[in-house]
Amino acid sequence: MLGKLKKIIGKSETKSVKEDSLTLVNNAPKMIEALGSSENITVVDACITRLRVSLKDIKKVDKTQLKKLGAVDVVTVGSQIQVILGTIAPSLRDEINKILNR
Repeated sequence: MLGKLKKIIGKSETKSVKEDSLTLVNNAPKMIEALGSSENITVVDACITRLRVSLKDIKKVDKTQLKKLGAVDVVTVGSQIQVILGTIAPSLRDEINKILNR
């Protein structure tokens, strides 16, 4: 019984993570706006868990909106914003760069 319960819970959690990841990637246009618009973004890169974005004007970033869109935290490093997202960061980077034609 416990084994079956673990399998059910595991599948449910996996589905939830996948759905959350898809939602986050689908929110890429909103993330761009929260970063101050496409004109404000100079470079978008990512490591395993962070979206690293170089910006023209860091004051245009809406950290509250980024968190509403799924960011765990937002860290400012010079003229760069690091949006902590989890392992979805590289996929989101790819989607944002696709939208920005980069």
